[in-house]
Amino acid sequence: MTSNEGGGARVQHPDKPLVTLFEAYGSGAGYVGRRVAERLGVPFFDQKYTSAQLEEAERSSGGGWLGKLLGTIAASGVELNSTSYRLYDAPDDELVVRNDQALWDLVVDGGVVLGRNATVVLATRPNSFHVKLDGPVEVRVERAAREAGITVDLARRRQEREDRARAEMSLRLYGWDPRSTGSYDVVLNTGTYDLDACVDLILHCRRQARAGSEG
Repeated sequence: MTSNEGGGARVQHPDKPLVTLFEAYGSGAGYVGRRVAERLGVPFFDQKYTSAQLEEAERSSGGGWLGKLLGTIAASGVELNSTSYRLYDAPDDELVVRNDQALWDLVVDGGVVLGRNATVVLATRPNSFHVKLDGPVEVRVERAAREAGITVDLARRRQEREDRARAEMSLRLYGWDPRSTGSYDVVLNTGTYDLDACVDLILHCRRQARAGSEG
């Protein structure tokens, strides 16, 4: 199997496992994703951009439509900081093509991918499993503050910005709302289960899904 993105397509190895993750801010997907990847023996691919980069993007764009800005960043690979930030006005379809091809190239040997609209882009890839992590807002905000070493007030501002912006980007570029549950195989509440339990549950549910599809 090859990636479906035109020139430079690389041979896929569908025997290698793929897990995609989408998280509501502060749901612990970085921790969960890395440990799922370790257990499966595949690489982990983090979010394309960090919370700090989103803050810089919002400042640099003058408070413009952040979802559009994030789409440009995600597809172009532009690094954001106070000296190198730039933004060009690329058509949405170009952003989609770039993001799609980058994702297919990343997962030729499997992997665990956080964000990047991988849930919909890689939906047809064999041996894939799609997970959403969520939880009560206050639980997520407190976890994010603790893990990042920031104040709860800053974590709350990031939660409001990121939950909105990531959904806006997905809707704008892919017509997909990641807050809905229909595209996921499993949705886990990380306010109910601790993060290590979520790792175990993801692996268990993936095995069950594989057994069912092979049966």
